[in-house]
Amino acid sequence: YLYRNGKFGFFFKNMMAASKEAGQFIKQFIDADFFSKEGYMAGIVDSFEQLDQCQGAIRCIVALAHDLGYPLKKIQKVNKSILKILPHFAISNFDEFKFTYNTSQLPFIEKFLEFISLDFVIYFFERHSKKCAQIIEQTFSYNAEPDGAGLMINKEELERLSEDERDMLEAAISPRINILKKMSNYLRYSDDFEQQQHGILSSFLLNKKLWFFKNIPFAYEKAEELNRQHVDFHKVFAGTTILSAIADHTSDGFRIKAMNNPSALLAVVDELEEFSRISRANQNRQYINQFCRTDLYNNDNWLCIDFIFDNPEITNLNPEKAFRGRCKRFLSLFDIPELDESIKIRLRCLSQLPDNRSEYVLEISKNYANIAVNGVEQDIPQYLHSRQFYAKDELGENSARRQ
Repeated sequence: YLYRNGKFGFFFKNMMAASKEAGQFIKQFIDADFFSKEGYMAGIVDSFEQLDQCQGAIRCIVALAHDLGYPLKKIQKVNKSILKILPHFAISNFDEFKFTYNTSQLPFIEKFLEFISLDFVIYFFERHSKKCAQIIEQTFSYNAEPDGAGLMINKEELERLSEDERDMLEAAISPRINILKKMSNYLRYSDDFEQQQHGILSSFLLNKKLWFFKNIPFAYEKAEELNRQHVDFHKVFAGTTILSAIADHTSDGFRIKAMNNPSALLAVVDELEEFSRISRANQNRQYINQFCRTDLYNNDNWLCIDFIFDNPEITNLNPEKAFRGRCKRFLSLFDIPELDESIKIRLRCLSQLPDNRSEYVLEISKNYANIAVNGVEQDIPQYLHSRQFYAKDELGENSARRQ
């Protein structure tokens, strides 16, 4: 609903922008006859186009499979529940269900963690002389438009180059794709696996069971010399994107800077979708349709999220307690100092219960966070009972220091 609804296009305008930009950038070289229309780099462009076509499938798989790891996470709660029941049956000796991976599985786990931590970097230019640097500077310009290719070839300047200058430029262009292992991601995923976070366990289950992940063409001798004949890039990109998105949505260290990949999309949508049904599992022999109603809309390019508490049939509702929980999660999930300027969120918990008519508001944008209750601004650390979070004025001060 969110992604395909044009009303929210402002929020997702940077989705997969990096791969689109890279594909458009390479295509310029092909159109300018620097690369063959059927060569290695043309194949890379084709991979980016196929990856773009796969985005719907990627979102679908991520949505369907992101909670598959829940059963293992719930084992501890099951054990506690059983321990409470058994004494009534005069059972005193009980061994909790526990599990460990044996040593033969450790290499697979390590390679799995390495695989979802991979990124790929495209290098275009070899080391070049000062003269060549001047040619590159005058031949390329930067396009900051969201749908642009970023660095663009200035065709008019290209046509003005002499034959020697063009030969020098062609000699400097030596594209290659290198594997980049993000160590911070690897350590974060390793910790998630150790903590049995259900996101990383869901990814692990997919990787173990689906034919797709078992048969991705991905072989190389040197990380800096990936050969397209042995690497099906769009399948590798799709695979790492799916697994990392599912792992990220429960990863403590994951932070959103922009809505530019499925990881960010899943984390936000999962928070919105699950919040309105938090209490369903707590009902005893009673089906409650929803914890609260949800309303999503665009107000001057702010993503507005209203959680409306208006069902008096649900007992023990505490909208303010629920609001505090959402504040803590959103202020932890978004990297506010580094947030893309297109991300502006206004979250409201509206209590319309007979004994509580209140409005709780959280606003988040770049270098800005604010909490207000019935129109009165709150000191964020004090309101959330935690110094983990910056106060409103501290966010601005930290931004000024960095600049």
